[in-house]
Amino acid sequence: MGAPPSFNDLNKRAKDLLSKKYDFRNELKNVRKSSNGITLEHGASTGKGLDTYIKGTHKTKTLSVEGEIHSDAGPSSTKAKVKLPGVVAGTDFSVTCTSVPDANFEVAYKRDRLNTLLNLKTSAKGSNLSVNASVGLADGINAGGSASVDLDAGALKDSSVAVEVTRGQLQAGVKSSKMFSVFDITAHYKVRSDLSVGGGCSINVNDGSPSFQAGLDHKFNSNCDVKARINGSGLIGAAVEHRLANPALKVGLSAEFDAGNNFASKKLGVGCTFGDY
Repeated sequence: MGAPPSFNDLNKRAKDLLSKKYDFRNELKNVRKSSNGITLEHGASTGKGLDTYIKGTHKTKTLSVEGEIHSDAGPSSTKAKVKLPGVVAGTDFSVTCTSVPDANFEVAYKRDRLNTLLNLKTSAKGSNLSVNASVGLADGINAGGSASVDLDAGALKDSSVAVEVTRGQLQAGVKSSKMFSVFDITAHYKVRSDLSVGGGCSINVNDGSPSFQAGLDHKFNSNCDVKARINGSGLIGAAVEHRLANPALKVGLSAEFDAGNNFASKKLGVGCTFGDY
């Protein structure tokens, strides 16, 4: 039995099913990868305004360097990151600095049945220390916990726990958040190689109000994926991703409609990625 997934990746299958590819933004980008570990990416997206960016990475077995510059995005989007994988056996160290300015220091340790991450974030607003860990309890059963502390106030900001159980094609679990005031129960089942279904129920213990969500992911072929989801409020989402070899192009379309309001359109996004997507 190897190391379990990180705490943030527990119950990841259901999370990805219900959220991945639902970008709801208009974006155009170009990605180019070289054989020596260098990747260059540039593009533009529209949100509150037009944001253009350029991003470059260089990865080797012992060093990873990343830089990203935006013209009109949040201050934390323009950043530089240096990662040193395997500094000590099973340990990765990384530093990320942004234009806020602030800095993130991370130490990740993975070995046997343990996967841990320690993060220290410092900025003009203060310092925050968070730590999480996941443990492999048995074959197909992983559990973990996390805690975040405001170092300036000396107070606990948040804590949570999670359990993940995988049996064959089924993965189910529960994860808490917001100081154990919210519990998310999720399940993911791979019906066959080209079809997966799943869902979740989020319960707020303060008001006892549950919210539900269900979805599916169908791969028509090696070039086209279609996803759909619906929640208890009647919001229906759909996402289509199509990939072409010549020209090398990936096109993604995502949309959301309100079934309770004559299927009025709520969100719509189109994304195109050229090159080495």
